[in-house]
Amino acid sequence: MTAKKNKEVPIEFMTVLWIARIYGALLVTLFLYSTVTEFIEEIQNHSPNPVVTLISGQYFLAITLTVAFAGLVLAYWKEGWGGGISLAAMITLFIGWQDFHPGFIVAMFLASIPSILYLIYWWLEFRYPEEGEGQ
Repeated sequence: MTAKKNKEVPIEFMTVLWIARIYGALLVTLFLYSTVTEFIEEIQNHSPNPVVTLISGQYFLAITLTVAFAGLVLAYWKEGWGGGISLAAMITLFIGWQDFHPGFIVAMFLASIPSILYLIYWWLEFRYPEEGEGQ
């Protein structure tokens, strides 16, 4: 979080922010690890075009997940923008995906928790009065 002039953020707000940051970092790390591992496996199998083989026709899934996790990375610095981009991409994926089994629904909910927490933090910080203003 960037330091705001003349503004002290309560510890409860910071707790929400750090839970979102830690959980989001774990999700992004898992996403990058699984992507790199699969890409290396495609290269070792002598695939003629590893990226296309890795995506295997799931362009909608690949693009929305990439945007969602890029939003989580952005949210580390810009909580409102990053959380909004990530949540919008998750909602788009949830609405546009054809396969609705319970595992997918649970995974989408768990993956969208950091973006929801970032937006909650951003909203709380936005509503918190500046120092010197009436409360």
